[in-house]
Amino acid sequence: MNLKNNILATVIGLSGVCATAQAQMYDDPRMFSFENKQELSYIKTSKSAVELSDAHWRNGKTSLQWTFQPGASLSIKKDLQFEPLDKSGVDNYLSAFIVWVYNEQPQKDKQIRFNFLKDGKQCTSFPVNINFRG
Repeated sequence: MNLKNNILATVIGLSGVCATAQAQMYDDPRMFSFENKQELSYIKTSKSAVELSDAHWRNGKTSLQWTFQPGASLSIKKDLQFEPLDKSGVDNYLSAFIVWVYNEQPQKDKQIRFNFLKDGKQCTSFPVNINFRG
């Protein structure tokens, strides 16, 4: 199957930001909101391409559009400065990974796998089904 797919993602690596009821622009150097092309310099792809898009967005006015073929990969290499849990019990700041995905075309039995590496070794991963539109 040689089907091209589009996925738009906003806010990868959101860390230590609280949400409020009103809309606002979050801006933190550890967060990708894809509001400027400089953030694309951290991304490497195979069998795919990335660009900024204003078709769908969550934070700001643009998002990352990933157009890919089956078997494609997208890698982001940037130290997001995640902070470990303070075991003393007074920690009020935990790092998190949050991503919003807009899928143009539902794909039954297909997934995107998010892998997290430290020093080149996988620490954890999880799949996201892409059998939805929206």
